[in-house]
Amino acid sequence: MKAKKVSFTTKMLIVAIVALTITIVSVAFLSVYHSQKTVQSLMESRMLNITNTAASMVSGDDLEKLVGDVSDADKPYYKTINDRLAPFYRTVGLKYIYAIKKLEGGYGVVVDPDMQAADEYGEILETTPALEQAMSGHPSAEPSPTEDRWGDFYSSYSPVYNSKKQLVGAIGVDFEAEWFDTRKDTLDFFLIIICAVTIVGSVLLAWFITRRVRRELKERLVESEKLRETKELIEQADQVKRDFLEHTTHEVRVPVHTILEKNKKIMEETSVERTKLCAGNIEVAGENLLSMINDILDYSNLEDESTALEEAEYDLVELVDKLVRTIKPDAIRKGLDLVINVDEVLPRRLRGDAGKISQCLMNLLSNAVKFTEEGTVTFSLFMMALDGDEVRIRVSVEDTGVGIHEEDMERLFHAFERFDRDKNQTTGTGLGMAIVKRLLQLMDTELTVESLYGQGSLFSFIITQKVIQDDPIGDYDTAAARLTETYKPDNTQTGEQ
Repeated sequence: MKAKKVSFTTKMLIVAIVALTITIVSVAFLSVYHSQKTVQSLMESRMLNITNTAASMVSGDDLEKLVGDVSDADKPYYKTINDRLAPFYRTVGLKYIYAIKKLEGGYGVVVDPDMQAADEYGEILETTPALEQAMSGHPSAEPSPTEDRWGDFYSSYSPVYNSKKQLVGAIGVDFEAEWFDTRKDTLDFFLIIICAVTIVGSVLLAWFITRRVRRELKERLVESEKLRETKELIEQADQVKRDFLEHTTHEVRVPVHTILEKNKKIMEETSVERTKLCAGNIEVAGENLLSMINDILDYSNLEDESTALEEAEYDLVELVDKLVRTIKPDAIRKGLDLVINVDEVLPRRLRGDAGKISQCLMNLLSNAVKFTEEGTVTFSLFMMALDGDEVRIRVSVEDTGVGIHEEDMERLFHAFERFDRDKNQTTGTGLGMAIVKRLLQLMDTELTVESLYGQGSLFSFIITQKVIQDDPIGDYDTAAARLTETYKPDNTQTGEQ
């Protein structure tokens, strides 16, 4: 039997169908490959968004203080970081979220809300390229899963900075590799199907994959929105706390002022010694309470970043004289020598925020007197440089008081911290040094502390001020005496003698 020849048209149709099928399959393959890359990119972007959001909510100053062992769990700043990270566990696919620091053996986990055993604190991580990049200041995600004793994970890292803009660690996020790979495997499965089905099946499958990608994108956007809302709620809660604190302190100051005014009348009008003694105790307690309220209000304003420099012309001699006349009665009452050293070549008329400078110095001087039982408190101002219309002044307060333990130096500027409570029976909120630190930061400078426990402390800082007139102060005692003379006519007119 003679074989039937295949017509040229049929051959061409078969070639066309094969070519078309190959083209469709190739396009479908490239489309799926591109979709895989897109999903991978979306996954990495999703991880980085979550990691960056978590890093922005963690205080670098708190992270800097952690040492990476189980003792951290008892620290309040550990709990603060832990509480900030814990809500992220509700994120789909997220297995672990933790804070990382450079420890002695490498990069170690110092905070993890999922920690259960003591040996997990400070666990050294296997170094990866993404982790190295994060610890050098660049958020990064691992393109492939990593394996450790806890399982297989896709990981991303984001750096954390302290208030001085210094890199102190990173936040790490682990997503289950199975959760991610399931999506990749699904795409591979569809690729096999596409290669075996007809043109219609290929088109439908491509449409389905596109829909999956859109769904992934929508889920990521929804999760990002939830994270944004969570961050806003936390910020709103912080604002409510600050508003309440500010309102409460304002409300409390009014009755305290009233009490002090009424008490002053009692002291002026009574002749009973016991009543005067009680009124004197009320006055001391009231002034202490008012000082604490003012500290809380100042700190609240600084936390809210609502405090700004208010520069104006001022007399340096007058500024120093007011500080000396305010603090001298307390020094005399404790039998302390108050020594004032003012550089004779310092310009007298300056421009700056005299109020905030006085507030910083009053905190330092009052602390020096408060924590010194015998000896000397020395207040010094020296000119370091005069450059055109600017002068650099070194200001220092030195005492012979109890000093500060070396291990307490880092905690010196923490809000509400006070040391040696049993040895030093003093009142206060523990906010003074924190306020000084924030005010000096506003003036682009910082406080330097040198101290020997049991021997005394030296607090100093350098400020730059505008020079209004370059006439020097000369002898401070003479200049201050002349200031006192200018007060006498006013005192005479008001009937004071």
